[in-house]
Amino acid sequence: MKPPQSGADPVEAAVEAARQARRWPKGLYVHLPYCPYRCPYCDFNAYVLRSREQAGGVVDAILREAEGWARLSGAREGGFRTLYLGGGTPTLLTPAQIRRLLGGLRRLLPLDALDEVTVEANPGTLTPARLEALVEGGVRRVSLGAQSMDPLELRRLGRWQSPAQVERSVRLCRAHGIANISVDVMFALPGQHLASLMRTLDALLALEPQHVSAYCLTLEPGTPFFEQWSEGRLRLPGERLQAAMYRRVVERLRRGGWRRYEVSNFARPGYESAHNLLYWRHEEYLGLGPGAHSFWEGVRFATVRDPGDYARAAVAWAHGPGATVAFAERLTVRQRMEERLMLALRLEEGLDRRRFAADFGLSPEQAFGGAVWDELEAAGLLERKGDRIRLTDRGMMVADAIVATITATVPRPTTAAAIPAPAR
Repeated sequence: MKPPQSGADPVEAAVEAARQARRWPKGLYVHLPYCPYRCPYCDFNAYVLRSREQAGGVVDAILREAEGWARLSGAREGGFRTLYLGGGTPTLLTPAQIRRLLGGLRRLLPLDALDEVTVEANPGTLTPARLEALVEGGVRRVSLGAQSMDPLELRRLGRWQSPAQVERSVRLCRAHGIANISVDVMFALPGQHLASLMRTLDALLALEPQHVSAYCLTLEPGTPFFEQWSEGRLRLPGERLQAAMYRRVVERLRRGGWRRYEVSNFARPGYESAHNLLYWRHEEYLGLGPGAHSFWEGVRFATVRDPGDYARAAVAWAHGPGATVAFAERLTVRQRMEERLMLALRLEEGLDRRRFAADFGLSPEQAFGGAVWDELEAAGLLERKGDRIRLTDRGMMVADAIVATITATVPRPTTAAAIPAPAR
């Protein structure tokens, strides 16, 4: 059967990818969409939880979807290496719901060889009972949404937590045997100054996390923050201050022993996020839950976003495969090249020229035009050493702009038939 092309029926594209699969993807992402409240800057597929029954219904639907892919998939080799529970706030599930979800996934899918199991959590939602259920299910890594340790900044962000809850959450995790802890910190917040950012960072580093994610606040269309900013009611630090904040964060973390391995992510040696590295290295993953995305057998697809519609679609798996799929496309050669470039240049390790040439039959310079690489290298934004192309510290500051500049060039004419499929 000819592989579905971009724009083909979404169910057909995703189903055919699963049927043709020779092995399972390396990563499994599970989206739990409910939160205790809605943050004014957030554009994730998240909803305020109204009842335990809502959350339980999504858990049941996720397990139905997992069962559907397990029945359908032609994969007979390997198993998942990472499992990531994201959201939303997965730690709003009750202990019984956590046990049902993790136990069900292990029963339905090949999860015996997992190297990393992560759960996202908001401070204040981690309790001893929930942590016991998570640990029983194999969770050994927690990603904690701290964002700030300044009470005023937290209120401006619409966050209900307190700095004390962040500290208590870290202590609880360690008391239950979870030593691998990541914390999120945001900068360029409304009213934030460099001094307050560094106080937050120092307070979080005093908790000795193994991993830190540092994100610049981004205004997303459709969010209350974007509307307030558009109307002149929200003032944010200017670009020069934002850049200074990022530089200071990088310097402070490096000095303390946290290595930047991706533009916004820092880790103690050996504690990089294995799951997120799959995304950045353009590896395959399967996403379950409302609005979850997948990349499998060259097809990118996503599920129904609304939790109620998703739950009804999951029931329909009994009558036809792929019922939860809302969108799918088979990536073109050009799309695969651009995604590989965009993701790899976010990493300190950079772009592997040999892998790129093996997968696409062209070097990066041939694919995107040689002159632009020379110009970026001469400007001190990029360096080429051996088989690696990576951004410099200056380049990391403007990574998105550099990728846009490179991909705007006209590549050498190629055809899909002349280029091998991505290597496994």
